[in-house]
Amino acid sequence: MESQPILKPSEESLQKFFTDEAQNYQPKPEDIFITIKSGLQQRLIFSKPQVLTEKEEQELQGLRDLINSKGNQIPPGFDNDSRLVLRFLQGMKFNYEETEQALNDNYKWKTEIFPINPSPFENYLQTGLLYAFKRDKGHRPIIIINVERLIASKIDEKNLVDMSNYFLDFLINECMYPSKIENWTVIVDLNNVGLTQIPKNLLQSMISSMQSNYRGRMYRLFAINLHWLLRGLWSIAKNGVDQFTLTKMQLFGGDFKNSVVQVINENSLEEKYGGKLPDKTSNFFPPDLLNNY
Repeated sequence: MESQPILKPSEESLQKFFTDEAQNYQPKPEDIFITIKSGLQQRLIFSKPQVLTEKEEQELQGLRDLINSKGNQIPPGFDNDSRLVLRFLQGMKFNYEETEQALNDNYKWKTEIFPINPSPFENYLQTGLLYAFKRDKGHRPIIIINVERLIASKIDEKNLVDMSNYFLDFLINECMYPSKIENWTVIVDLNNVGLTQIPKNLLQSMISSMQSNYRGRMYRLFAINLHWLLRGLWSIAKNGVDQFTLTKMQLFGGDFKNSVVQVINENSLEEKYGGKLPDKTSNFFPPDLLNNY
């Protein structure tokens, strides 16, 4: 089973994956919450000693009371200092019944797939189709999904999903600092990928797993070098998307630099994404997150 969250990274992880700045970082209000124009907020950092709002405390107790009234229990590993239970409660829009089901589903999923044996997909970890490189301005790991490399790798769906779960679990357990750094920023790069070449099923499987199994981890997602037709469809579809998702997700053709560098310092970004670092071409795993700002 997935190792249980801890409230401080191990000394080995601190040395390998954290600069002094990242270790000592104190999150700003915009790191802790997304706030939309209406004033509504969505939490991004959950672990103690972060202070919960009165509404969050009330909703948590309401969920506990409902589950207890049925003679059931919250699965192990959720209602502790990591507050994973609140991630799911918020993700289910504070619907208690749906949250209970999601918690049980996630617990079952964890017990079935962890620990993951990386042998079947180990070589794919070094292809650069999915990797983390440096940290953004809030010291969140920057995840790159390179769709051109994904296509070239010819990886099958099972190995892709297993590799994604292994990779994300590694980031959470080795590269996050609970109560300070609990999220990631994602760049989905579709450069040199034609409209008909997009591996829709593979991408959907990978991103669906990220959304359903790793609740509340996304800080920003930049989809770049996107075909104009997809951008046009998104401009229509986004009218039915909630404001929190719209704040997190941004889609671009080639005009992405100004938006990306608002979140990621140029010194922590590859040249092809508008930064000053040489493009990453090898040694994709374990992630290189040590950078100077």
